[in-house]
Amino acid sequence: IGVSKNGVHDFVNPSYLSLFGYVNSEELAGRPILDLIAPEEREKILDNVRRRAAGAPVPSAYETRGLKKDGTEFDMDVHVSTYELSGDTYTLVILRDISKRKLAEALLQESEERFRILLDKGFDGIFIHENLIILDMNQRLSDISGYSHSELINSNVIALFTPESKRRIHDYIRSGRQGY
Repeated sequence: IGVSKNGVHDFVNPSYLSLFGYVNSEELAGRPILDLIAPEEREKILDNVRRRAAGAPVPSAYETRGLKKDGTEFDMDVHVSTYELSGDTYTLVILRDISKRKLAEALLQESEERFRILLDKGFDGIFIHENLIILDMNQRLSDISGYSHSELINSNVIALFTPESKRRIHDYIRSGRQGY
């Protein structure tokens, strides 16, 4: 948690210090808040500060990049509010390091892209189902089955089988045996 007045640090708690790699609050007292913002983000943050001071609408929650004492940058989540005290306007911020979450999101997106490539480039017809309802599939399944993507998504996998195969599957399911 940090408090600033006119864009200058006024108070910071121990977690704020730790977040940016500082030991005591005197290191930040009187320093501009922009000193702790990554250079490529400063203009955006400065614009928010100016607009907030002018009473214009600005986001109260956003993501930006912070700058630690040692010069390393990190992703952070920012929640901002203002309050008045003795005729002065102060800005209160609650900051969180979200670097791990952003990394996890990027890794998940990369994994999903690899999965999509594998699914789409396969020579076999592939589908993903839950309780026999097709949730996703590759183009090759459409090519093999003659059904379009929109015809198969959210349909029962049984639609892919011939009448004879359907009868055998139905009999098998009714028998209660495990595995097919």
